Amino acid sequence: MDEAFLRRHDEARQKAGAAALHETLSMGLPRSIAYSQSFGSLGATNVKVVLSTTEALLKKHGDELPYVLAAAVRDSWFANWSGACYMTFAQLGTMEIGSGDWSGELFGEFEGWAFALYNELSNVDRAPERAKLLADLPLKAPPDNSSILLAMAISWFNKAATEIAAGRLERGLNWLAEAHEALVLERGDEMWNAGVAHANEAAGQQAMISARSALARTAAAARHAENRAFKQDVFSWCDKNMGKFKSMDAAAEAIAGKVVSVTFRTARDWIAEWKKLRSAGTA
Repeated sequence: MDEAFLRRHDEARQKAGAAALHETLSMGLPRSIAYSQSFGSLGATNVKVVLSTTEALLKKHGDELPYVLAAAVRDSWFANWSGACYMTFAQLGTMEIGSGDWSGELFGEFEGWAFALYNELSNVDRAPERAKLLADLPLKAPPDNSSILLAMAISWFNKAATEIAAGRLERGLNWLAEAHEALVLERGDEMWNAGVAHANEAAGQQAMISARSALARTAAAARHAENRAFKQDVFSWCDKNMGKFKSMDAAAEAIAGKVVSVTFRTARDWIAEWKKLRSAGTA
């Protein structure tokens, strides 16, 4: 690989943390966030999930929960800004986003807010920046990764409820997808932690490595299988219904969160793939 690219990559990683901290602190994010129990527009199943998640965090953090929610929002924005600053410093872009046009919000939409947060939480090199990020919050200790992911799930459920209630269904469904993604990632993280503990007790370091590998393979296989099934459902739906819609956007809106549990963007990508396959005579 090009040495200049690798050097630029390393320099970008080193500079991104400080730059992301500056950008996040400049946003004036709140020191505490009240938790809501008004999620009626999300439907009974989602309301049950968000209330049980809130209850679990209350049991764990008690009166500190508003500060945990604030910490999670800061961590989320820091994760997005970290990615955005890296892309800028490394001079990387996409077809839609120029290398100098990145922002925290754009990176969140590009990478996925929940996935960006999950990746950043595992980055031990960012510990000094994170300590400064949360320094003014009256917390006994920084919230663990599980609490941050659960707290952001609540935040994204709240965003989804607000958008759906305002009639902005597409945006609401996207936030709903991020909330569920955060819950899935948190569950996987907890499974991994439990696997580590069991491996240490059972057979030491080698068993721990084996457990991690097996869990990763199982989780990946399950997720890929579900995605393949969802995509096939979308293709079948397109075969029967695509002629009823004047645009891919309209069809994607009809699919997202209704035909299968995917975001508008994913539904549209699959419709585009279906059209290409059909044009090639392989759909």
